[in-house]
Amino acid sequence: MKTVTINREALAVALKICIPIAAKSTRTQSILLNVMRDGVTLEAINDTTAVMYQLVAESNYTGCVMLSPKILKALQAEHGEQVLIEQADDKTISVRITDDRWEFPTENPNDYSSANWSNDCVASVPAVELLQALKFVEHAVDKENGSSRYALGGVYFEFHWGSKCLVQATNGKQIALTQATLNAEGKADKTGKRGIVVPLDCIKTIRTLCSRAELVEVFEVGEQIQFQAGGMRVVTKLLEGRFPNVKATTCKGEPFAAIQSDVLQNAVKAAAVVTDAQDSSVDLKFRKDGSPGMALDDPPFLHAMSVSPIGKSVGYGWCVMVIEDKQLTISAELLLDSIKSLPEDLRLDLRTDDSEKLQINCEHGTLVIAGMTRNEPKKPSVQDDSKPVPDPAA
Repeated sequence: MKTVTINREALAVALKICIPIAAKSTRTQSILLNVMRDGVTLEAINDTTAVMYQLVAESNYTGCVMLSPKILKALQAEHGEQVLIEQADDKTISVRITDDRWEFPTENPNDYSSANWSNDCVASVPAVELLQALKFVEHAVDKENGSSRYALGGVYFEFHWGSKCLVQATNGKQIALTQATLNAEGKADKTGKRGIVVPLDCIKTIRTLCSRAELVEVFEVGEQIQFQAGGMRVVTKLLEGRFPNVKATTCKGEPFAAIQSDVLQNAVKAAAVVTDAQDSSVDLKFRKDGSPGMALDDPPFLHAMSVSPIGKSVGYGWCVMVIEDKQLTISAELLLDSIKSLPEDLRLDLRTDDSEKLQINCEHGTLVIAGMTRNEPKKPSVQDDSKPVPDPAA
């Protein structure tokens, strides 16, 4: 009798990751077990993503076993220390946990479309940096394919081997770009760069990967890039199409103002109270110290306002600096969506140019929000004599 014994809790963790991947497959929702003498690897694959998960196990043979979706659901609900999988000569598989047992016909492992796993590690990236980069750009992915450009439905990675990895996303209204450190591994002499677009579904799996080890290893095989950490590896189907050069669209020159992330967010939230789905724009007015109508000791501030048929809402916030008075109108929904994942007290440098967009630079990267109007606000403008509310703590 061919048998393999796996720790049930470890298997449950692996299945929690692999089952959602397999469930999205249009071909087979089974999971493949590659059995070795001292361990097993679980493989789950769908149209965009493949995952390989390594587990320690005891086995008296080597080979492959297919676990069907019904058995996988039963394994998730069970309790016990060990899972015993037996392969009989009559082409049946039995799975036993304590006194519970299931038997089912074997499936042909040759029918499973296994990924081409590579042993060619070419680089590594700190997991903390990669996770931060993915959180920073995910909001800007074109989730609804509103741009009709397939490549925008994912995150663009540009690997500069031995140096850095640029991470970018855009949906036509928002742009987010950042980078992570790329260490040389394996092929230390590898040079040049490589760009790929990874689907959003696979990005969520890569985020899970980042919690498993301090470094995420990068493997290259053909047209694929694979990510590995803590005994788990992810390979993705790459999206077709050309990703735009979003870096070329960023604003140049010095910032007109700087403000802390939580101050900007709170002011815009307050001003957006009376906005609606048809028009979520708010007027933002940045005033530098010494501007007409301000007291000499007034610090630079932001005055945010929105007016609609249901009323008027106003928000204020002190700025770190304002170089020149600036008034603009921008979508509160897009602005808040862009900065929602940023930590508090993060300094944001603000820039604009003649292309009607607001650019936000910080130590985490660059954000761009399009669709802004300048000098001609859509709503009643903020009056020059408006002043910030005094700080109660002052």
